[in-house]
Amino acid sequence: AVDPEGKRFDRVSRVNCESTSTSSVRVIFDYHCQLFPLKTGDKVKISFVHDEDSSADLQGDYITNNIIFKIEQNDQTLNVLMSAGGLLTSLKAESSRLGQVSNGQKIKVAYVKVK
Repeated sequence: AVDPEGKRFDRVSRVNCESTSTSSVRVIFDYHCQLFPLKTGDKVKISFVHDEDSSADLQGDYITNNIIFKIEQNDQTLNVLMSAGGLLTSLKAESSRLGQVSNGQKIKVAYVKVK
């Protein structure tokens, strides 16, 4: 869903995503809606890469450089909260799917609109 709680800023939207391959991964992210236009129902492939592991070959229609600022754990689920210059991203998944994450860690996120 795009802007499920209404639009707060002219050029920024928030989208709620759920994995189509597994229901245990959810992503909510803010994005520049003029640079990367989305509408409800669009499919997006999202790749999260540790900044130190990323290469110059990271491809995407929209790429952000994020810093993890908070990690919440609930049973076997992690909610990793990160910011890219004030644009927020929340990644919720089983902790076994995420590997090692820590506050202050730099993460590159690539978004590709799937046709």
